[in-house]
Amino acid sequence: MIKAVVFDAGGVLLKWNYIAFMNNIYRKLGIRRTASWEDHPDFPHDLNRGTMTIDEAMPKVLGEKLDKSQLTIAKEYWTSCMAPKDGMAQLVRSLKPSYKLAVLSNTDAFTAEPLVQAGVYRDFDITIFSYEHGTIKPEQRIYDILIERLGVPPEECVFIDDRQKNLVPAEKMGMKTILFKSVDQLSDDLRKIGIRF
Repeated sequence: MIKAVVFDAGGVLLKWNYIAFMNNIYRKLGIRRTASWEDHPDFPHDLNRGTMTIDEAMPKVLGEKLDKSQLTIAKEYWTSCMAPKDGMAQLVRSLKPSYKLAVLSNTDAFTAEPLVQAGVYRDFDITIFSYEHGTIKPEQRIYDILIERLGVPPEECVFIDDRQKNLVPAEKMGMKTILFKSVDQLSDDLRKIGIRF
């Protein structure tokens, strides 16, 4: 029986499109470039591990040297890009009476703290932010921390993420997993595994 539901943040709970962000910020900064996954295959892991600041990461993310005003613009735009995904807050609230709820997110302090202060995660019992633990998905350690903090065996958890590679360690531990595509699809998949809401 499932006792805990664990959500990724960016791409699941929150609207976040990395390539769209990159292309929009290039336009805002007047940089003549187009982003693609080939140019930016992955986000700087050190930022999400908490060993790099946003000021250090932003030039690496954009692949450009930034002056102080460009850095300010990029950071302001960065924080404005994350917002709750339509329908997710209602789904989370409908699960809250019956399940322990958690967030497991690769994120940094600059991104996470304003969302926490805005109450985005208020309905969750536990939040595991990678920068607070020095480890990121899909590294095993962050899943071990999650299970320890939840106090629920992996077999009694379902983990939802929008990246398949982040689901693999959870599956190996015995968690049920759902690859997120949309709120409607998630609702259907939760019902299929016996989640009631």
